Amino acid sequence: MIRRLALVSCLVLAAGAAMAAQPQFWRIEGARDFLDGTTEGLSVGSEGRVRLAPVARPLYDPEVPFVWCLARDAKGMLYAGSGNDGKVFKIEGGKGSLFFDAAELEVHALAVGPDGKLYVGTSPDGKVYAVDAAGKAQPFYDPTDKYVWALAFDHAGNLLVATGGDGKIHRVDRQGKAQILFTSAETHITALTLDGTGNIYAGSAPSGILYRIDSAGKVFVLHDSPYREVKALDLGKDGSLYAAVVDGKEREDIRAPTPLQPAPPGATPTAEVTVTENFAVIAPQAAAPTPIATPRPPESLRTGAPKGAVLRVLPSGEVDMLWSSSDETPHSLVVTSDGVLVGTGNKGKIYRIHNDRTWAMLSSFTADQVTALLRGAADSVAVATSNPGKVHLLEPTAGARGSFVSKVKDTDTVSAWGQIRWEASAPAGGQVEVQTRSGNTASPDSTWSDWSPPHVRGSGEPIASERARFLQVKATLVGKDGASPILDS
Repeated sequence: MIRRLALVSCLVLAAGAAMAAQPQFWRIEGARDFLDGTTEGLSVGSEGRVRLAPVARPLYDPEVPFVWCLARDAKGMLYAGSGNDGKVFKIEGGKGSLFFDAAELEVHALAVGPDGKLYVGTSPDGKVYAVDAAGKAQPFYDPTDKYVWALAFDHAGNLLVATGGDGKIHRVDRQGKAQILFTSAETHITALTLDGTGNIYAGSAPSGILYRIDSAGKVFVLHDSPYREVKALDLGKDGSLYAAVVDGKEREDIRAPTPLQPAPPGATPTAEVTVTENFAVIAPQAAAPTPIATPRPPESLRTGAPKGAVLRVLPSGEVDMLWSSSDETPHSLVVTSDGVLVGTGNKGKIYRIHNDRTWAMLSSFTADQVTALLRGAADSVAVATSNPGKVHLLEPTAGARGSFVSKVKDTDTVSAWGQIRWEASAPAGGQVEVQTRSGNTASPDSTWSDWSPPHVRGSGEPIASERARFLQVKATLVGKDGASPILDS
């Protein structure tokens, strides 16, 4: 196990011999330090462990800005609802095609019915269409509300339609005859899920309320959260309700829940995590062995007012906040055999969260938001992103290779470098490689040195990069047969 990825740099002060040079240590340790860098193909845990991330395989690029929702039929066919042209795409065998093009602009909800048809909820001026296997569509239900946010079938085969504008749940039978199951005091019912006994669970905006509606139609508020919107719901095997919620402290009058906007060309997204620099100036005696740091508890991403959170409502009614962040907004959520997966923005990350409040940044995508997650076969998960809109498949096995590139270290003066050392565990045939590069501009450019040849001896090797003011570290993890090396800070 890596106890510490520690860079030891001896600084030679530019003022000359009149000022004695003092060795300094740069330590990269803990989840925050690793998340502050750039990761590709790596997972970062709350306790500071870094390992290879699950394989994320591209499935289809529909060339749209948003993919809002996913559904899968009994034959394993995957469907993706999109915006801003109201299109539904069918994905099979890694190939996609246009399946249905609605007159409305957005498809926020999909559900496969007991008749095998795909039911499509559109917005604005929301309608529900029934589309057969050949792609032939018929209007099925017009709720007369502005938005259709969620669709789900109950155990009797009725379609539940969650709407926005008047905040209702409509129950529509197989013939298209509807009744209002629930009229809330909220503007929007944004999410739906059902359990095995006929209970319906719903989430709302702009007050972020979690409801339970029993088989007799009795409505009970499970939790009146301090957040303004419920983004997604799912149920655990123990009956716990998991909810992805968005901060509710700014109670502005909203017409629709938190719309996404396409990122302007060249825009730089806001940093995801506030990082505390872990840098220590060591006295001249620093040549002595560096003590092993006391393990730190799992770090939270909550550094200020929470922007979003994941809540767990236990069967007893108690509510536990499993995760929160002041920098990332949860857009999607799904319960798996190994924790809850949460898709976030605005850097397109997926987190795995456990009931003990430990978490891992599991995977990241070249998109701003992860807007939908759908369980698949053999612990795989279909992933929809937005800005740009694409569909991927997250597989349970680890990738073969991943890398971490640190933030740039500014030593304030031209410096000579000492050694770099680490401890690691790796499977047979796997390894950890570490490289460095240096330069005299704050941002790496063509004037910087090339990456050094890989260091492979964790006990310590001299840093080969040129003397300079700035230094950067790259660590590459190479796995074998699905097994991953581990960096453990």
